[in-house]
Amino acid sequence: MNHLNYTITNTSKGFWRKSSDAQVKTPKNKSRFSCAFKTTWDIACKTKDGVMLVPSGKTFLLQTVKFDGSNCHHNIVVQVDGIIVAPKKSEYVNVDLQWIQFEELSKGIQIKGNGKIDGRGASWWQSDNASRSPHQVKIYDFTVESPGDSPNTDGIHVSNVQHTNIYNATLACGDDCNSIQSGCSDVKIYDVHCGPGHGFSIGGLGPKKEEAYVSDISVLDSTVSDAKNGVRIKTWPTNLKVL
Repeated sequence: MNHLNYTITNTSKGFWRKSSDAQVKTPKNKSRFSCAFKTTWDIACKTKDGVMLVPSGKTFLLQTVKFDGSNCHHNIVVQVDGIIVAPKKSEYVNVDLQWIQFEELSKGIQIKGNGKIDGRGASWWQSDNASRSPHQVKIYDFTVESPGDSPNTDGIHVSNVQHTNIYNATLACGDDCNSIQSGCSDVKIYDVHCGPGHGFSIGGLGPKKEEAYVSDISVLDSTVSDAKNGVRIKTWPTNLKVL
């Protein structure tokens, strides 16, 4: 891995600040990159028009991390121009279902850039253990790449979102290209290429036999190739008897 080099930018005042270089060398330091990311986030998100920049030409090994947006300014920007890499399964300090998590972002966030986020999923594919609803979400200019035989590798998986646009994306995966779960409404998918994968899916709905609500889902001007399905609705079976 390259040396750590985080940049905090402020687009309105034109200043930038760079932390000291650091490198993870021993197991006890495996969380250092995550701490530096969180420190940078805390400063950038509290700065008006602040940008958290992951610079190009750099690769960062990142442990599980949560970014709290409860005290952020409106529309914080995360610019990923470098490469963020997950640990191998055996190298995780804390195993969590979420590797990189943003929460409490009711004021908005933009995640963009020409970089790459590499989840190193191969080490998980053979594993047995493999607060408020967001509004007006946009996911675009987005590429997902995983093998067609990699299990449980949804391309884009959303739940409890409203007024969402997913467009100009290429999704190659081993499961649903788009997975639309309960609580979603007014989701528009367009100019998306799916394949390989399992197509565009609503559900599975009702895994605990509860009622599930999904409405106003559109798939437009999109293609599916080398996939198991086109567009489908998945529901879990119930124990209800048909009279």
